[in-house]
Amino acid sequence: MKILQVVHFFLPRHSAGTEVYTDRLARTLLERHDVAVLFAEKTLAQENYRHFIRDQHGLRCHVLINNLLYGGFRETFENLEVERRVDEILRLEKPDLVHVQHLMNLSLGVVSLVKRRGIKAVMTLHDFWLFCARMGQLLEHGTELCTGPGADKCSRCLQSFKFAQSPSQARMIRMLAWTQKRLGVSLDPWLDKARGKLRLPLGVAGKRTVRGRAFLEDRHDPQPEILEERARQVARLISQVDLFVAPSRTMMERSIEFGIPSEKIRLLPNGCLVSGDARTPVHRRRSHVEFGFLGTPAPHKGLHVLIEAFRRLNSDRARLKVFGGPSRSQMRYYHSLRKEAAGLPIEFLGPVPNHRIAEVFHSIDVLVVPSTWVENSPVVIQEARWFKVPVIASRLGGMQEAVEDGVDGLLFEPGDPSDLATRIDELCKHPRRVDDFAGACSPPMTMAEHAGTLERWYAEQLQ
Repeated sequence: MKILQVVHFFLPRHSAGTEVYTDRLARTLLERHDVAVLFAEKTLAQENYRHFIRDQHGLRCHVLINNLLYGGFRETFENLEVERRVDEILRLEKPDLVHVQHLMNLSLGVVSLVKRRGIKAVMTLHDFWLFCARMGQLLEHGTELCTGPGADKCSRCLQSFKFAQSPSQARMIRMLAWTQKRLGVSLDPWLDKARGKLRLPLGVAGKRTVRGRAFLEDRHDPQPEILEERARQVARLISQVDLFVAPSRTMMERSIEFGIPSEKIRLLPNGCLVSGDARTPVHRRRSHVEFGFLGTPAPHKGLHVLIEAFRRLNSDRARLKVFGGPSRSQMRYYHSLRKEAAGLPIEFLGPVPNHRIAEVFHSIDVLVVPSTWVENSPVVIQEARWFKVPVIASRLGGMQEAVEDGVDGLLFEPGDPSDLATRIDELCKHPRRVDDFAGACSPPMTMAEHAGTLERWYAEQLQ
């Protein structure tokens, strides 16, 4: 079987859950099939929409440069330049089946191209991006839980969303691409090092000042009629995809509510992304309980809720290790958290490469997942279960599906630091419960099991 996996970003530049999942799935399928990956990549000194093929440790990758030089919001979901390149890739690859993992940074029309060539299309719903253009998080204005899409509501929410390079940033990027082309020398390594020190564009609109007031530079903000057109194109995509895969019951139920026919969607938990043997529970005899946070320090991940919970603790037996580094756009948030944590038993240990994940879980007793958005199927909870580490998580979305409250972990009310502090206190007062929860952790589905199910579903579509 010849399979093309399509995803918004990919390794090595981006290593979030969807990207790592796509890599593990592609490599598992590669053992028995011809597999390639198509993805967008933001590389500022490269010519925009350039396409090239890269071999990544035996995996054939089609890289499509997208530096977010959009003239308006419509290009975030209907991008004719992207579609032209993707059609060329489909003609070159001639896949039997295309598995879409994500279309952000690409175009909703990719599925139409696939169907026009008579190719079967499967799509996994890793988040709510089809229905929520604001990163698929269903958070109004990036902070409050959203009940669902609506043109007027989404338009108001997206007014503050920075979806493209500003005109001044676009000019800088084009100048970099022109310079690299004239010099014949790659500027990419220098840019990667410089981005942390210089004010280089990161894919967001810039600001300008007029008479002392700050304004976003002209980005053709999304109006309700543009959101209505996006919804029509999503409906067309839904009609064309042969099978949708939902990693959690929350995702399946909400997607049906938002318009995907129930007969076209199936539930399949993601395969575990950790390799190696699952850990045997360890009975710890420490004077304190070591809690851990692992993820990107961003507001929707709720690290501020966890830090405030530690401030309210009645116990001196709790310690917290924070693993993960912020994106540049979240640096202010991250630094504010470090100030709030001053004097508390909290360590900030920075980002952790994927090959060292086992070390993180061996160093903690309990993982805390305090997200304030409707997580789909958090990879970090799967990893914790694999290593027999109990979880305290928000009672929300796929998090509450993954944790059986009082059996293999605890749940707390989303965004409530007092309730979270109560749960932490409970484990500090009764540390034997940590061992009991660890013993009750059942291992998640392996990637081999997960890929085997997908292979059967692929075969069904090709009959």
